[in-house]
Amino acid sequence: MQRLPLATMVIVCLSSSLRAQPPNAPAVNTPALYRAFFNHAQALEKAASDAEAGSAKGRELRSYYQHKIGLSESQAATLKQFAAQCVNATQDVDRRAKAIIEQVWKQYPPGRVASKDQIPKPPPELAQLTQERDDVTNAQVQGLRAALGETSFGKVDGYVRTEFAKQVKPVPVPAANPAGLRPAPAGAARPPRLQPGNQP
Repeated sequence: MQRLPLATMVIVCLSSSLRAQPPNAPAVNTPALYRAFFNHAQALEKAASDAEAGSAKGRELRSYYQHKIGLSESQAATLKQFAAQCVNATQDVDRRAKAIIEQVWKQYPPGRVASKDQIPKPPPELAQLTQERDDVTNAQVQGLRAALGETSFGKVDGYVRTEFAKQVKPVPVPAANPAGLRPAPAGAARPPRLQPGNQP
């Protein structure tokens, strides 16, 4: 019997709608775009902290978006504050989603189904968490707007929607086969088993 890895639901239900934008493509999902931006801002801050204290490299990383967007030092600090809040809040949502997914996986030991027709539909709770994730992100974006004021926030928003958006190129998920599963050819080696904690 052909064996297929069980689809991971977090990719389907909690994936961002970001992708490389072809000409005339619809606007990207704003919460997903800002989540990517906030996560990158946090990653730069961590890299700066990991660099030698007071080094030129650390200072360059820490002030990257300040100089790119044209913010003052205090405005850049405000941006980092809301980025950290958003990342922490969405990570909490992701942990709850992972717990739901792992409960579903327990019903299909050892994490495989006989065919793609047997892949279970994502629990409705995951769709609710997707919406919660967007709501959390939107709240942080609006908080940043209020803290910076319209003029300075306009600089951030313009940068995120233009320059930053150009760099965001996640792999799109095909609607007809969200997990990208294919039956293994006859006689082919069985594909490796996926685990909930090590999805791409």
